[in-house]
Amino acid sequence: MLPVAVKKRLAAHLLTVKRQHEGDLTRGEGRVVLPFALDRKYPGAPTEWGWQFVFPASRICRDPKWGPPSRFHLHESVVQKAVTQAVRRAGLTKHASCHTFRHSFATALLESPAARAGPPQQRGPAQGGRRLSVHRDRAVTAILSRRSLRPAGSSRPDRSQH
Repeated sequence: MLPVAVKKRLAAHLLTVKRQHEGDLTRGEGRVVLPFALDRKYPGAPTEWGWQFVFPASRICRDPKWGPPSRFHLHESVVQKAVTQAVRRAGLTKHASCHTFRHSFATALLESPAARAGPPQQRGPAQGGRRLSVHRDRAVTAILSRRSLRPAGSSRPDRSQH
C-alpha cells in the first residue's frame, strides 16, 4: 500500500531508528511501555526491536509512573507542525492538515478495487466502502462514497448510477 518512492526512505528511517534503539539498550534505556499486561505476558518484549515505535520520540521519558526509562512514540503535535510548515512552504491556498490526509486516504480506500469487492450479498461501492470506513459518522462515509462514484475527470457524481 506504500508508494514505491517512500519504501527506500522508510527503510533508511527504520535503520536509523534501529541504531537509536541499540544505543538506548547499551545505556539501559531501550524499552517501550506496553499496553495492558503484555509486559508481564512477554517480559522481554519491551526491549525487543519488533515492539519499538516506527516514529519514536526524540527524548527518553523518565517519569516513574511508567517504570524504567522508556521511549514513547513521536508526539502528534510534531507531525501537525511539520504538515503546517510544509503547507506554507508549498504555497497552498487551501487549508490542509493531518486530518486532510485521513480524508484523502479514506477516499482512496473507497475508490480502490478492494472496496468494491465483497461477499455476494454486498454489491457496489457503497457497501464495500462502509466496510472500509474510517469514520464513525455515517454521513461522512456517505459523502466519501458518493465522491468515489465519480467517473475519472468528473467533478460531479454520475447520477445515472443512482
